[in-house]
Amino acid sequence: MSNRDEYRQMRAAVIADEALQRDLMAATDEGDLAELCSAIAGRLGLSLSQADIAGAFDPAHLPPFELAALPPRQWLPVQVFSDGRQLLVEWLHFGFAALAEPFYEQSVARARALPINRLLRLATPFEAVRAIAGESQPDGLLFHMSRCGSTLVARILAADAGHVVVSEPPPLDIAFRLHFDGAIDADLVRGMAAALTRDRNGHARRRFIKLDSWHALALPRIAALLGDCRWAFLYREPVEVLVSHARRAGMQTIPGAVPLASFGLAGADRVAPEDFARWVIDAIVRSALAAAQAGHGLLIDYRQLPGAVGETILPYFGTSAGPAAMAAMTRAARHDSKNPDRTFIADGAGKQAEASALIREQAAAIGVSYRRLEAIRARRARSA
Repeated sequence: MSNRDEYRQMRAAVIADEALQRDLMAATDEGDLAELCSAIAGRLGLSLSQADIAGAFDPAHLPPFELAALPPRQWLPVQVFSDGRQLLVEWLHFGFAALAEPFYEQSVARARALPINRLLRLATPFEAVRAIAGESQPDGLLFHMSRCGSTLVARILAADAGHVVVSEPPPLDIAFRLHFDGAIDADLVRGMAAALTRDRNGHARRRFIKLDSWHALALPRIAALLGDCRWAFLYREPVEVLVSHARRAGMQTIPGAVPLASFGLAGADRVAPEDFARWVIDAIVRSALAAAQAGHGLLIDYRQLPGAVGETILPYFGTSAGPAAMAAMTRAARHDSKNPDRTFIADGAGKQAEASALIREQAAAIGVSYRRLEAIRARRARSA
């Protein structure tokens, strides 16, 4: 048997065995990884040396990573790409750790840095996720206006060890686009959602996905795609949202950065650059308003946070938190959602003071829909 074949055999054994994967998690660099792999190869009766294995980590000599079926539960999808013949999904081993970062892309960056993924980075046909399309879909979706506390809500939910929370995962965004553009069917979207929310620790009780803000443009369609699960829409006083984007523009407010037409918002080429943020955010809020007027969803204003998570959001999603989980959620609420090492400091007054005349004019246009959302929320609260 050649070294290449032995390497494949050793890697296949590791992929199938979580205990071996845990052994390899002790590696802190490629040298450690090669040494541990050599020991595993020896236990398997293979003749691979540490030098053989270290050489295989050279990207120029890596054997194909493609699998026909899904990898085991510790792998999560990290990107969708084409090899010129078909759509493929890249998977990384996430090292048995929870998704602790504020955004999925940050969790992916952490996983890519793990030495174990020099050995265990995999790819499958996109079609492979169809096998789990009928498995657990999210228990709740978080739609949002952007810059309105949705990351805080996701962080608080994730503080409960029984919750799987995935925040703005790019592979799902790509799946939505492909589906809305007619390239893939609904089962592949559901399969991707199931893959992203896999029960990697064996005791998940609830699954939540925080979506990108522009997904609210197709809110009813996305909710229906993912099993008609319950959803919440989070929003904030428009002046404060626009000031936040003026400070640091989000992708959706940069012309051409997001294919908004895939989600039903056409005409971007006719919008002046200085009005683009207002145009997109207004469309997002109007879409959520239409869904709310149809009687669907939970509406949460930024001013209700963080208390609304335990008081309103969890009950709406059909779950609750025990004392230990609630204490963990309370601790999470004290920290800045995007920079967890920092203490949360309310910034509404500062943003109001910073708003220019142009921002106030633009916010007034969004404010029409914002006030209607607030009226619906208040009416529902009175009738509860």
